[in-house]
Amino acid sequence: MVVALIAGGVYWNYHKAVKLTDKDTIVVTDFTNTTGDPVFDDTLKQALSIGLRQSPFLSILSEQKVNSTLSLMGRPSNERLTSQLAHEVCQRTGSAAFMKGSISSLGSEYIVGLEAVNCRTGDALAQEQVQASRKEDVLKALGDAIAKLRPKLGESLSTIQKYDVPLADATTSSVEALKAYSLGRSALEQGQEASVFVRHFKRAVELDPNFALAYASLGGVYASNLQEPGLAAENLQKAYELRDRVSEAERFAILVNYYGLVTGELEKAEQTLKDWAQAYPRDSFPHINVGYLYGYEGRYQEEVSQEQEGIRLSPDESGPGYANLMEGYTALGHLEQAKEVGPGGARAQDGGAIPPR
Repeated sequence: MVVALIAGGVYWNYHKAVKLTDKDTIVVTDFTNTTGDPVFDDTLKQALSIGLRQSPFLSILSEQKVNSTLSLMGRPSNERLTSQLAHEVCQRTGSAAFMKGSISSLGSEYIVGLEAVNCRTGDALAQEQVQASRKEDVLKALGDAIAKLRPKLGESLSTIQKYDVPLADATTSSVEALKAYSLGRSALEQGQEASVFVRHFKRAVELDPNFALAYASLGGVYASNLQEPGLAAENLQKAYELRDRVSEAERFAILVNYYGLVTGELEKAEQTLKDWAQAYPRDSFPHINVGYLYGYEGRYQEEVSQEQEGIRLSPDESGPGYANLMEGYTALGHLEQAKEVGPGGARAQDGGAIPPR
């Protein structure tokens, strides 16, 4: 009996549902879509990622890291991320859980399901299922499911209440517009020609002229990829005017690009990056980009400090951070340290734009 109790206790401790910590990372899978409507393909995964990124507690494994991991596994970098494949990516990257989603139809209604799965045990950490009476309500329903799931994963109610813009408000109420945006994001992540993702982002704003994220992405692409400052400023201006229609994390990125590229108010850009880093302590973006700004201003010691923090937060996804760190060390005359930095990358955000996320 004692042996049985011990064995049962070991099994329970191994398989019991545990909450995530602020050190854990989540892999987001592609949705299982049994509705027969292709508009939901890619779209709901993109919406789920945007919804989860509102949280300063949760950290989503980037598409860049997913793609590089798939390549190391001998698989196409753009392969559909099924639950089984996500489980393997999750384990290989040391992530804690993967989030799988599904959408099905029941008569004229839609059923949206979310489930977070423990990568180590394969057990469910949390689940939610919601209904939408029509296609136009699916994004709202998904947002409701995300909001209900976040506390089950271990996030405090205080941050959920502070960072919880309804998903349809943080993106778009148009599933078709979000589909176009998702295609643009996918093309961008896969390194396709800039004209491809520009076309998709333009289509997104044609379908929803108030789609702030699409304007922000267009502005970032025109600034960083195409070196067209006029078109960059035009789209970043539009994103700035619609900045209340995004999540807090995306609003920070829009403000930084607006101050840095449209108005030239670098002090405001710097303060926004500092506020961003304080609000989202797990995000390497603000550290890497404020470091870039410091380097531009000749404040090399501060540049080094910020780039080191950005690299600490995301050592595998901070190519620009490594490049900036080498520049900072070189400017300070620390040539040996510059040589030892490690992975390199293009100068952080050529053209000064925060990369569209």
